[in-house]
Amino acid sequence: MSDIALRSVTLRPAWLRAVLDWLRHAKIAVNLPYQNVEDLSDRQLRDIGGERKDIARAMDRELGRLGLAKE
Repeated sequence: MSDIALRSVTLRPAWLRAVLDWLRHAKIAVNLPYQNVEDLSDRQLRDIGGERKDIARAMDRELGRLGLAKE
């Protein structure tokens, strides 16, 4: 009985665990070096909530990928 009383088990609710994980990931993301987001795909930009500033560069890349660009 004393073994149960002396053992400290902290049970956290699922939402608290999720918040702590999010904060841990945010701390890591803040410490990452700056990367140019212009090279990311549109899908990846939507995932991170970013937006493209250089539309022409993105269109050139997409047209080249589709094989529509003339050289």
